[in-house]
Amino acid sequence: MSPLREMVVAEIAAHGPLTFAKFMALALYHPALGYYSRGAGIGRDFHTSPELHPLFGALLARQVIDCWEKLDRPATFTVVELGGGTGSLAASLITELRHLSPAAATALRYRIVETSAALRARQRVRLAGLGVHWGGLPRVVEGVVLANEFFDALPVHLVTVRDGHLRERYVTVEADALRLVDGPPSTPLLAAYFRRVGVTLPEGYQTEVNLAATRAIRRIGRSLRRGWVITIDYGYPAAQRYHPERAAGTLTCYHGGTFNYDPLAWVGEQDLTAHVDFTALSRWGADVGLQPVGLVLQREFLRNLGLDAYLHALGARPLDLATWEWNREAITQLAAPGGLGRFLVLGQVKGGVPFALEGFTGEARGRLLRERDRLRVPLLGGGYSEPGANE
Repeated sequence: MSPLREMVVAEIAAHGPLTFAKFMALALYHPALGYYSRGAGIGRDFHTSPELHPLFGALLARQVIDCWEKLDRPATFTVVELGGGTGSLAASLITELRHLSPAAATALRYRIVETSAALRARQRVRLAGLGVHWGGLPRVVEGVVLANEFFDALPVHLVTVRDGHLRERYVTVEADALRLVDGPPSTPLLAAYFRRVGVTLPEGYQTEVNLAATRAIRRIGRSLRRGWVITIDYGYPAAQRYHPERAAGTLTCYHGGTFNYDPLAWVGEQDLTAHVDFTALSRWGADVGLQPVGLVLQREFLRNLGLDAYLHALGARPLDLATWEWNREAITQLAAPGGLGRFLVLGQVKGGVPFALEGFTGEARGRLLRERDRLRVPLLGGGYSEPGANE
């Protein structure tokens, strides 16, 4: 029995069954024993887009520059990254920003909001010399808030419908084993959630409700004075998120590089994640002045920012075959229709700034294709394929 499982069992013995949201919060975020708090799984149990290839961060740098310019190039411009992972996104984004726009880089104030002390320590080493700051969400943000695979990892409530009534699923102990049992909803916010997103669950349906996401997007919206929130994650609008084909829910666990559907196993030693409801982010965001800019597939978002141009440039450079194939395969995976490319990107704006962003409109797509011979392509393992290298 893991130390964290012992703690969960003791908590149940002392106070009764736990909501799954509380169990998930302990499993992922216990300060010493939680899966994310220890920071052991990223790159082992799962890979995010920034870890897959640095072009992801380089393309987001282009989007950040577009945002800075649409704010009339302020002298101080903040980018807040929610959950910094290994620091890969910040490293590639800031490095490319310095290359593409020294003026924007001078204005940049980059802050990572990271709850894991272990991950903060890794980030500080990775990002030394790049001017990154750490702390909580600033009281006032003028710039961009980036949430890449952030909302899917927030603790969720589990609910089901029995005899026409919404019930909540709790974690308890039976015969020395952790089990899920049904009980009355722990809060009326669960039923209110489904009314707000316009969904009625059928009999027997089991799913997740991410009340933490609705609270988080409201906090973000209250902090953002002028600028944008860009959320990149897997999920669906509510009508698809709670479609009958997902009657067993979307909760998925990752342990040892494989996935499973047993969230009560390996407590604190596996990742727990659920698909994001983008309708909820839009509607609760609207409560605090966040207006939707657009909702597109990651595949289209990255192509709009120049992914195809970078692939063309990569193919034209005199790289050895192994380097070319390694990088081409990773870049292609960022936009793969059946993989990361099906993630959704939600843009939200506040403060009377322009709606149109290049990642959603594709305005720069053709120009970058025409300029592909002049692009500097970041490579796996460090370094770049520079323009003119084949001349």
